[in-house]
Amino acid sequence: MVLGRQWAHPTRPEPLLPEIAKETNALFRLALVFATHWFA
Repeated sequence: MVLGRQWAHPTRPEPLLPEIAKETNALFRLALVFATHWFA
């Protein structure tokens, strides 16, 4: 992922990618639940 490489530190880009993925997944799930309850 290009964004992940830009955000990560140049010397160690790998450890940051799982953290970004985890936060994105959590935010997506939260938004999905909110949208489901709000529009349903």
